[in-house]
Amino acid sequence: GPASGRKRASVCLPAHSRYGHAMSSSLLDALKLRIAEAVKAKDEAARLRGIVLGAVSAGNAQMQIPVSQSSLNALGVCDGGIIFALAETAFLYAANSHNRRAVSQNATISYFGQVGAPETLTATARELSRSGRSATYVVGVHSKDGTLIAELRGQSRVVRGEWLQSFAP
Repeated sequence: GPASGRKRASVCLPAHSRYGHAMSSSLLDALKLRIAEAVKAKDEAARLRGIVLGAVSAGNAQMQIPVSQSSLNALGVCDGGIIFALAETAFLYAANSHNRRAVSQNATISYFGQVGAPETLTATARELSRSGRSATYVVGVHSKDGTLIAELRGQSRVVRGEWLQSFAP
């Protein structure tokens, strides 16, 4: 263990340390935030697009993006690629929230509405199932007034590595 004499817990399993002790809710929240901050530090694509982290918990993430004039396509509505990027980013943060590095294996999106500018879109990703190295997520993208604009469904696959090598409370 570290110099303080405390054992450092593995963080691959969200509810228990490697030693089988249950982790408190506040400790889990702190852990998920540290994982999200580690992802965010390397996420140039989200930073360049202006996508910001709203919240993260085990298997879930919420992201937001401002829609400005430069986000509009030739029809005067927010470009579908921007909406997809927002949804996929929320998917990325949710899939990586368990501290295991994960990539998108596939993702499909359906568009249900349009927005103009100015607007703020919020994407909320939720884990539907997880087994072994694979997981399935659904991401709803909503406007400020709560209207469903799009829904992304995706599957992730865990690859090598962890975001945090250890976590000591």
